[in-house]
Amino acid sequence: MCPITRTMFRDPVMVVESGHTYERSAVLAHFRRNGAKDPLTRRALSSTKVMTNWAMRNVVQDWLDKHPGVTPDGWDSRELLEPSKDDGTRTFNGEGDVGVLRTWRAMCPALQERWSVNEQPGEWEGVTMVHGRVVQLELEEFGLTGAVPAEVGSLSALMELGLYEN
Repeated sequence: MCPITRTMFRDPVMVVESGHTYERSAVLAHFRRNGAKDPLTRRALSSTKVMTNWAMRNVVQDWLDKHPGVTPDGWDSRELLEPSKDDGTRTFNGEGDVGVLRTWRAMCPALQERWSVNEQPGEWEGVTMVHGRVVQLELEEFGLTGAVPAEVGSLSALMELGLYEN
């Protein structure tokens, strides 16, 4: 049973970083709403990547085979969904570098304290942008904890990343 939907899995996926299993559509919707945080633990994740949980699919299929007259609650048929190709890897819908910064802010309480949602990311403390691209992040003594999100690797114009004293 998915801990988000409270219904039997139809397309179970494991969050690669945490190892927890959820219904694919539910966990991906959670990531869109809440950023890269595990729904069970609320811990920040450095990646939203998911992969099909084949063992759980087999458990569900075995249950369906043993209960031929039962359609699980919330299902419109007795068929497991074909595994989706959506692996949860974040895309920023054209937001580029700004999307990367917003994702990091969403998963990091220390950045939420310093980077106001009412300001543009180019105005945020420690962020230097040129022509819409992040060229420098000076985040010394920000009190950052946890992993730097993998998406920071897509900041191709970034020339300096200062993370001292965190």
